[in-house]
Amino acid sequence: MSPVFFLKYIIFFRKRKVLSLIIFKSLSISYNELQIMGRLISFIVFFIVFSGVMFGIHYFVFQTISRNLSLTVKILQWIKWIFILSAFSIIAGQMLSRMLNVHFVKHYGYVWLGLISITFAVFLVATLLKVIIPSVSEIIVVSAIVISLLISIYSFINNMKDPVLREIEILTTKSLGVSGEYKILQLSDVHIDESTDPESIKQIVERINKLSPDLIVITGDLIDGRINEKSSINLILKKLKSKNGVYAITGNHEYYSGLEVFKELALKTGIKILNDEHVNITENISLFGMKDHTSSGSKRSSYNADILNDLNLLKFNILIGHRPYGIKKNGEKGIDLQMAGHTHAGQIPPMDLLVQLVYKYPYGLYRSGNSFIYTSSGTGVWGPPMRFLSNSEIVLYRIKKSEKISGSVIK
Repeated sequence: MSPVFFLKYIIFFRKRKVLSLIIFKSLSISYNELQIMGRLISFIVFFIVFSGVMFGIHYFVFQTISRNLSLTVKILQWIKWIFILSAFSIIAGQMLSRMLNVHFVKHYGYVWLGLISITFAVFLVATLLKVIIPSVSEIIVVSAIVISLLISIYSFINNMKDPVLREIEILTTKSLGVSGEYKILQLSDVHIDESTDPESIKQIVERINKLSPDLIVITGDLIDGRINEKSSINLILKKLKSKNGVYAITGNHEYYSGLEVFKELALKTGIKILNDEHVNITENISLFGMKDHTSSGSKRSSYNADILNDLNLLKFNILIGHRPYGIKKNGEKGIDLQMAGHTHAGQIPPMDLLVQLVYKYPYGLYRSGNSFIYTSSGTGVWGPPMRFLSNSEIVLYRIKKSEKISGSVIK
Protein backbone atom coordinates (compact mmCIF):
# COMPACT_ATOMS: atom_id res chain seq x y z
CA MET A 1 0.00 0.00 0.00
CA SER A 2 1.28 3.46 -0.90
CA PRO A 3 2.15 5.73 2.04
CA VAL A 4 -0.57 8.23 2.84
CA PHE A 5 0.11 11.66 4.16
CA PHE A 6 -2.28 13.83 6.17
CA LEU A 7 -1.00 17.28 5.25
CA LYS A 8 -1.86 20.28 7.40
CA TYR A 9 1.12 22.40 6.55
CA ILE A 10 2.35 24.58 3.76
CA ILE A 11 4.47 22.83 1.13
CA PHE A 12 6.88 24.88 -0.83
CA PHE A 13 7.92 24.02 -4.36
CA ARG A 14 10.85 26.07 -5.61
CA LYS A 15 12.06 25.97 -9.16
CA ARG A 16 14.14 28.44 -11.14
CA LYS A 17 14.00 30.84 -8.20
CA VAL A 18 10.19 30.89 -8.38
CA LEU A 19 8.28 30.01 -5.18
CA SER A 20 4.94 28.24 -5.48
CA LEU A 21 2.79 28.01 -2.38
CA ILE A 22 0.34 25.17 -1.87
CA ILE A 23 -1.81 24.75 1.19
CA PHE A 24 -3.31 21.31 1.87
CA LYS A 25 -5.91 21.01 4.62
CA SER A 26 -7.41 17.70 5.70
CA LEU A 27 -6.16 16.11 2.47
CA SER A 28 -4.96 12.53 2.06
CA ILE A 29 -2.68 12.04 -0.93
CA SER A 30 -0.25 9.34 -2.02
CA TYR A 31 3.45 10.03 -2.39
CA ASN A 32 3.34 9.45 -6.16
CA GLU A 33 0.36 11.75 -6.53
CA LEU A 34 2.21 14.39 -4.53
CA GLN A 35 5.21 14.11 -6.86
CA ILE A 36 3.01 14.40 -9.95
CA MET A 37 1.19 17.37 -8.46
CA GLY A 38 4.48 19.02 -7.58
CA ARG A 39 5.79 18.64 -11.13
CA LEU A 40 2.51 19.91 -12.54
CA ILE A 41 2.54 22.98 -10.33
CA SER A 42 6.20 23.62 -11.15
CA PHE A 43 5.38 23.39 -14.85
CA ILE A 44 2.43 25.75 -14.48
CA VAL A 45 4.56 28.28 -12.61
CA PHE A 46 7.33 27.98 -15.21
CA PHE A 47 4.78 28.36 -18.02
CA ILE A 48 3.30 31.50 -16.47
CA VAL A 49 6.71 33.07 -15.85
CA PHE A 50 8.03 32.11 -19.30
CA SER A 51 4.88 33.46 -20.98
CA GLY A 52 5.17 36.69 -19.02
CA VAL A 53 8.81 37.16 -19.98
CA MET A 54 8.04 36.39 -23.64
CA PHE A 55 5.14 38.87 -23.63
CA GLY A 56 7.38 41.56 -22.14
CA ILE A 57 10.14 40.96 -24.71
CA HIS A 58 7.74 40.97 -27.67
CA TYR A 59 5.91 44.05 -26.37
CA PHE A 60 9.14 45.99 -25.87
CA VAL A 61 10.46 45.15 -29.34
CA PHE A 62 7.13 45.92 -31.04
CA GLN A 63 6.69 49.22 -29.22
CA THR A 64 10.25 50.27 -30.05
CA ILE A 65 9.56 49.65 -33.74
CA SER A 66 6.10 51.24 -33.83
CA ARG A 67 7.12 54.40 -31.94
CA ASN A 68 10.34 55.13 -33.78
CA LEU A 69 9.72 54.12 -37.40
CA SER A 70 7.39 55.82 -39.85
CA LEU A 71 5.25 52.82 -40.75
CA THR A 72 1.65 52.65 -41.95
CA VAL A 73 -1.09 51.19 -39.78
CA LYS A 74 -1.43 48.25 -42.16
CA ILE A 75 2.27 47.36 -41.94
CA LEU A 76 2.17 47.61 -38.15
CA GLN A 77 -0.84 45.28 -38.11
CA TRP A 78 1.13 42.74 -40.16
CA ILE A 79 4.09 43.02 -37.81
CA LYS A 80 1.82 42.59 -34.80
CA TRP A 81 0.31 39.37 -36.16
CA ILE A 82 3.73 38.03 -37.09
CA PHE A 83 4.81 38.64 -33.49
CA ILE A 84 1.69 36.96 -32.05
CA LEU A 85 1.83 33.87 -34.27
CA SER A 86 5.60 33.51 -33.91
CA ALA A 87 5.40 33.78 -30.13
CA PHE A 88 2.66 31.15 -30.08
CA SER A 89 4.79 28.83 -32.24
CA ILE A 90 7.42 28.61 -29.48
CA ILE A 91 5.01 26.66 -27.26
CA ALA A 92 2.80 25.09 -29.94
CA GLY A 93 5.89 23.68 -31.66
CA GLN A 94 6.84 21.74 -28.53
CA MET A 95 3.38 20.20 -28.29
CA LEU A 96 3.22 19.26 -31.97
CA SER A 97 6.70 17.75 -31.89
CA ARG A 98 6.08 15.56 -28.86
CA MET A 99 2.46 14.59 -29.50
CA LEU A 100 2.23 14.36 -33.30
CA ASN A 101 5.88 14.06 -34.33
CA VAL A 102 5.55 17.26 -36.39
CA HIS A 103 8.75 19.25 -36.01
CA PHE A 104 8.79 22.18 -38.44
CA VAL A 105 6.74 24.46 -36.15
CA LYS A 106 9.17 23.80 -33.28
CA HIS A 107 12.15 24.59 -35.50
CA TYR A 108 10.54 27.86 -36.59
CA GLY A 109 9.64 28.70 -32.99
CA TYR A 110 13.19 28.15 -31.82
CA VAL A 111 14.65 30.31 -34.60
CA TRP A 112 12.14 33.04 -33.74
CA LEU A 113 13.04 32.74 -30.06
CA GLY A 114 16.68 33.35 -30.96
CA LEU A 115 15.85 36.27 -33.26
CA ILE A 116 13.55 38.04 -30.78
CA SER A 117 16.00 37.50 -27.90
CA ILE A 118 18.91 38.97 -29.85
CA THR A 119 16.72 41.86 -31.05
CA PHE A 120 15.63 42.54 -27.46
CA ALA A 121 19.26 42.74 -26.31
CA VAL A 122 20.27 45.06 -29.16
CA PHE A 123 17.17 47.24 -28.65
CA LEU A 124 18.10 47.72 -24.99
CA VAL A 125 21.37 49.26 -26.11
CA ALA A 126 19.53 51.27 -28.76
CA THR A 127 17.16 52.64 -26.12
CA LEU A 128 20.11 53.97 -24.12
CA LEU A 129 21.55 55.57 -27.24
CA LYS A 130 18.21 57.24 -27.97
CA VAL A 131 18.31 58.88 -24.55
CA ILE A 132 21.77 60.28 -25.30
CA ILE A 133 21.05 61.40 -28.88
CA PRO A 134 17.24 61.53 -29.31
CA SER A 135 17.46 63.52 -32.56
CA VAL A 136 18.42 60.40 -34.53
CA SER A 137 16.08 57.88 -32.92
CA GLU A 138 14.84 56.45 -36.20
CA ILE A 139 18.36 55.89 -37.51
CA ILE A 140 19.33 54.18 -34.25
CA VAL A 141 16.36 51.81 -34.38
CA VAL A 142 16.90 50.96 -38.07
CA SER A 143 20.57 50.31 -37.32
CA ALA A 144 19.56 48.12 -34.36
CA ILE A 145 17.29 46.04 -36.60
CA VAL A 146 20.09 45.52 -39.12
CA ILE A 147 22.57 44.60 -36.37
CA SER A 148 20.07 42.15 -34.85
CA LEU A 149 19.60 40.44 -38.20
CA LEU A 150 23.36 40.24 -38.80
CA ILE A 151 24.02 38.78 -35.33
CA SER A 152 21.20 36.25 -35.83
CA ILE A 153 22.48 35.14 -39.23
CA TYR A 154 26.04 34.82 -37.95
CA SER A 155 24.89 32.91 -34.86
CA PHE A 156 22.84 30.52 -36.99
CA ILE A 157 25.75 29.84 -39.34
CA ASN A 158 28.22 29.52 -36.46
CA ASN A 159 26.06 26.84 -34.85
CA MET A 160 26.16 24.76 -38.04
CA LYS A 161 29.83 24.00 -37.42
CA ASP A 162 30.84 20.64 -35.94
CA PRO A 163 31.61 20.72 -32.21
CA VAL A 164 35.21 21.78 -31.63
CA LEU A 165 37.60 19.52 -29.74
CA ARG A 166 38.66 21.29 -26.55
CA GLU A 167 41.71 19.76 -24.87
CA ILE A 168 42.46 20.34 -21.19
CA GLU A 169 45.73 19.33 -19.55
CA ILE A 170 45.63 18.61 -15.82
CA LEU A 171 48.91 17.91 -14.00
CA THR A 172 48.70 16.15 -10.66
CA THR A 173 51.19 14.97 -8.08
CA LYS A 174 49.04 11.89 -7.42
CA SER A 175 49.84 8.54 -8.96
CA LEU A 176 47.48 7.64 -11.79
CA GLY A 177 48.67 4.08 -12.15
CA VAL A 178 49.26 4.55 -15.87
CA SER A 179 52.26 5.34 -17.97
CA GLY A 180 51.87 8.61 -19.83
CA GLU A 181 48.42 10.18 -19.56
CA TYR A 182 44.88 9.22 -18.61
CA LYS A 183 42.32 10.53 -21.11
CA ILE A 184 38.75 11.44 -20.19
CA LEU A 185 36.18 12.56 -22.75
CA GLN A 186 33.34 14.82 -21.60
CA LEU A 187 30.04 15.23 -23.38
CA SER A 188 27.53 17.71 -22.01
CA ASP A 189 24.17 19.19 -22.96
CA VAL A 190 23.71 17.24 -26.18
CA HIS A 191 19.92 17.74 -25.94
CA ILE A 192 18.86 14.84 -28.13
CA ASP A 193 15.14 15.06 -28.86
CA GLU A 194 12.55 13.65 -31.26
CA SER A 195 13.77 15.81 -34.14
CA THR A 196 17.52 15.16 -33.74
CA ASP A 197 19.21 13.87 -36.87
CA PRO A 198 20.80 10.50 -35.98
CA GLU A 199 23.62 11.24 -38.42
CA SER A 200 24.80 14.19 -36.31
CA ILE A 201 25.04 11.93 -33.23
CA LYS A 202 26.81 9.27 -35.28
CA GLN A 203 29.49 11.75 -36.34
CA ILE A 204 30.10 12.76 -32.72
CA VAL A 205 30.37 9.13 -31.58
CA GLU A 206 32.81 8.31 -34.38
CA ARG A 207 35.00 11.31 -33.48
CA ILE A 208 35.05 10.27 -29.84
CA ASN A 209 35.96 6.67 -30.57
CA LYS A 210 38.88 7.79 -32.74
CA LEU A 211 40.31 9.62 -29.71
CA SER A 212 40.43 6.31 -27.76
CA PRO A 213 39.54 7.80 -24.35
CA ASP A 214 40.11 5.82 -21.18
CA LEU A 215 36.82 7.08 -19.77
CA ILE A 216 33.72 8.86 -21.12
CA VAL A 217 31.52 11.03 -18.89
CA ILE A 218 28.25 12.77 -19.77
CA THR A 219 27.53 15.74 -17.51
CA GLY A 220 23.77 16.03 -17.93
CA ASP A 221 21.11 17.00 -20.46
CA LEU A 222 21.92 14.17 -22.82
CA ILE A 223 18.24 13.98 -23.75
CA ASP A 224 15.49 16.53 -24.20
CA GLY A 225 12.49 14.44 -25.15
CA ARG A 226 11.02 10.97 -25.39
CA ILE A 227 13.66 9.64 -27.74
CA ASN A 228 13.45 5.90 -27.04
CA GLU A 229 11.08 5.46 -29.96
CA LYS A 230 14.07 6.34 -32.17
CA SER A 231 15.95 3.08 -31.87
CA SER A 232 18.64 4.35 -34.25
CA ILE A 233 19.81 6.86 -31.60
CA ASN A 234 20.10 4.08 -29.03
CA LEU A 235 22.14 1.94 -31.40
CA ILE A 236 24.47 4.84 -32.15
CA LEU A 237 25.05 5.76 -28.50
CA LYS A 238 25.70 2.12 -27.71
CA LYS A 239 28.79 2.35 -29.92
CA LEU A 240 30.52 4.80 -27.56
CA LYS A 241 33.70 3.04 -26.53
CA SER A 242 36.27 3.64 -23.81
CA LYS A 243 38.57 1.48 -21.73
CA ASN A 244 36.75 2.11 -18.44
CA GLY A 245 33.18 2.65 -19.60
CA VAL A 246 30.64 5.43 -20.08
CA TYR A 247 29.13 7.21 -17.05
CA ALA A 248 26.44 9.88 -16.88
CA ILE A 249 24.55 12.01 -14.40
CA THR A 250 21.19 13.73 -14.69
CA GLY A 251 20.73 17.29 -15.81
CA ASN A 252 17.53 19.28 -15.42
CA HIS A 253 16.26 18.18 -18.83
CA GLU A 254 16.40 14.49 -17.92
CA TYR A 255 13.70 15.28 -15.37
CA TYR A 256 11.72 17.41 -17.81
CA SER A 257 11.82 14.58 -20.36
CA GLY A 258 11.06 11.93 -17.75
CA LEU A 259 13.63 10.15 -15.63
CA GLU A 260 12.31 6.76 -16.75
CA VAL A 261 13.07 7.70 -20.36
CA PHE A 262 16.67 8.42 -19.38
CA LYS A 263 16.97 5.18 -17.41
CA GLU A 264 15.61 3.20 -20.34
CA LEU A 265 18.09 4.86 -22.69
CA ALA A 266 20.95 4.07 -20.32
CA LEU A 267 19.86 0.44 -20.08
CA LYS A 268 19.74 0.07 -23.87
CA THR A 269 23.06 1.81 -24.50
CA GLY A 270 25.19 0.53 -21.62
CA ILE A 271 25.58 3.97 -20.05
CA LYS A 272 25.96 3.80 -16.27
CA ILE A 273 24.07 6.46 -14.29
CA LEU A 274 25.64 7.82 -11.10
CA ASN A 275 23.00 9.14 -8.72
CA ASP A 276 24.78 10.75 -5.76
CA GLU A 277 27.23 7.86 -5.70
CA HIS A 278 30.77 7.01 -6.67
CA VAL A 279 32.67 4.27 -8.43
CA ASN A 280 36.32 3.31 -8.40
CA ILE A 281 37.33 3.58 -12.04
CA THR A 282 40.80 2.17 -11.38
CA GLU A 283 42.86 1.56 -8.26
CA ASN A 284 44.03 5.17 -8.45
CA ILE A 285 41.02 7.05 -9.87
CA SER A 286 37.54 7.54 -8.38
CA LEU A 287 34.52 9.10 -10.03
CA PHE A 288 31.72 10.83 -8.09
CA GLY A 289 28.42 11.56 -9.83
CA MET A 290 25.89 14.05 -8.47
CA LYS A 291 22.23 14.11 -9.48
CA ASP A 292 20.72 17.42 -10.55
CA HIS A 293 18.67 19.34 -7.99
CA THR A 294 15.65 19.34 -10.27
CA SER A 295 14.91 15.93 -8.75
CA SER A 296 13.93 17.58 -5.47
CA GLY A 297 12.25 20.65 -6.94
CA SER A 298 14.79 22.87 -5.21
CA LYS A 299 17.68 24.95 -6.38
CA ARG A 300 20.84 25.01 -4.34
CA SER A 301 24.31 26.38 -4.93
CA SER A 302 26.13 23.20 -3.91
CA TYR A 303 25.85 19.44 -4.28
CA ASN A 304 25.22 16.75 -1.70
CA ALA A 305 28.68 16.51 -0.16
CA ASP A 306 27.86 13.56 2.08
CA ILE A 307 29.19 11.05 -0.43
CA LEU A 308 32.54 12.85 -0.30
CA ASN A 309 33.01 12.18 3.42
CA ASP A 310 34.81 8.88 2.85
CA LEU A 311 36.82 10.15 -0.10
CA ASN A 312 40.31 8.63 -0.44
CA LEU A 313 42.77 11.51 -0.64
CA LEU A 314 45.45 9.28 -2.13
CA LYS A 315 43.37 8.78 -5.26
CA PHE A 316 42.75 11.20 -8.11
CA ASN A 317 39.12 12.14 -7.43
CA ILE A 318 36.80 13.38 -10.16
CA LEU A 319 33.33 14.84 -9.66
CA ILE A 320 30.73 15.22 -12.40
CA GLY A 321 27.72 17.46 -11.77
CA HIS A 322 25.50 19.21 -14.25
CA ARG A 323 25.77 22.71 -12.80
CA PRO A 324 29.07 24.46 -11.97
CA TYR A 325 28.67 24.47 -8.21
CA GLY A 326 30.85 24.18 -5.14
CA ILE A 327 34.41 23.90 -6.42
CA LYS A 328 35.82 25.36 -3.19
CA LYS A 329 33.90 23.03 -0.85
CA ASN A 330 34.42 20.03 -3.09
CA GLY A 331 38.11 20.82 -3.42
CA GLU A 332 38.47 21.03 0.34
CA LYS A 333 36.90 17.59 0.57
CA GLY A 334 39.52 16.23 -1.82
CA ILE A 335 38.08 16.55 -5.33
CA ASP A 336 40.89 17.11 -7.83
CA LEU A 337 38.82 17.76 -10.95
CA GLN A 338 35.18 18.75 -11.38
CA MET A 339 33.34 18.72 -14.71
CA ALA A 340 30.12 20.63 -15.39
CA GLY A 341 27.91 22.03 -18.12
CA HIS A 342 24.41 23.57 -18.09
CA THR A 343 25.32 27.17 -18.96
CA HIS A 344 25.91 26.69 -22.72
CA ALA A 345 28.23 29.69 -22.34
CA GLY A 346 25.05 31.69 -22.90
CA GLN A 347 24.65 30.80 -26.61
CA ILE A 348 23.21 34.16 -27.66
CA PRO A 349 22.52 37.66 -26.29
CA PRO A 350 21.32 38.46 -23.70
CA MET A 351 21.92 35.00 -22.15
CA ASP A 352 25.67 35.14 -22.74
CA LEU A 353 25.76 38.15 -20.39
CA LEU A 354 23.27 36.72 -17.88
CA VAL A 355 25.23 33.49 -17.31
CA GLN A 356 28.27 35.62 -16.51
CA LEU A 357 26.24 37.34 -13.80
CA VAL A 358 24.48 34.25 -12.41
CA TYR A 359 27.33 31.72 -12.36
CA LYS A 360 30.74 32.14 -10.81
CA TYR A 361 32.19 29.62 -13.26
CA PRO A 362 30.14 30.21 -16.44
CA TYR A 363 32.54 28.70 -18.97
CA GLY A 364 36.10 27.46 -19.10
CA LEU A 365 38.75 26.19 -16.68
CA TYR A 366 39.01 27.55 -13.14
CA ARG A 367 41.20 26.70 -10.17
CA SER A 368 40.56 26.80 -6.43
CA GLY A 369 43.51 25.66 -4.36
CA ASN A 370 44.57 22.30 -5.76
CA SER A 371 41.19 21.64 -7.37
CA PHE A 372 40.01 22.45 -10.90
CA ILE A 373 36.60 22.84 -12.48
CA TYR A 374 35.83 22.98 -16.18
CA THR A 375 32.43 24.22 -17.31
CA SER A 376 31.69 23.08 -20.86
CA SER A 377 29.75 25.18 -23.34
CA GLY A 378 27.92 22.00 -24.33
CA THR A 379 28.08 19.57 -27.21
CA GLY A 380 24.70 20.74 -28.47
CA VAL A 381 22.36 23.68 -27.98
CA TRP A 382 19.02 24.20 -26.31
CA GLY A 383 16.28 26.08 -28.08
CA PRO A 384 17.55 28.46 -30.77
CA PRO A 385 19.97 26.72 -33.15
CA MET A 386 22.36 29.63 -32.66
CA ARG A 387 25.69 30.45 -31.04
CA PHE A 388 27.16 33.94 -31.08
CA LEU A 389 30.39 34.12 -29.07
CA SER A 390 30.79 30.42 -28.25
CA ASN A 391 31.09 27.06 -29.96
CA SER A 392 29.67 23.63 -29.27
CA GLU A 393 32.41 21.34 -28.00
CA ILE A 394 33.54 17.94 -26.88
CA VAL A 395 36.19 18.07 -24.17
CA LEU A 396 39.23 15.82 -23.86
CA TYR A 397 41.10 15.88 -20.55
CA ARG A 398 44.71 14.76 -20.57
CA ILE A 399 45.63 13.99 -16.96
CA LYS A 400 49.31 13.49 -16.25
CA LYS A 401 51.55 12.78 -13.29
CA SER A 402 53.86 15.68 -12.50
CA GLU A 403 55.92 17.25 -9.74
CA LYS A 404 53.52 20.18 -9.54
CA ILE A 405 49.77 20.75 -9.83
CA SER A 406 48.54 22.83 -12.73
CA GLY A 407 45.83 23.02 -15.36
CA SER A 408 45.56 24.65 -18.76
CA VAL A 409 43.52 24.72 -21.95
CA ILE A 410 45.95 23.45 -24.59
CA LYS A 411 43.57 23.54 -27.55
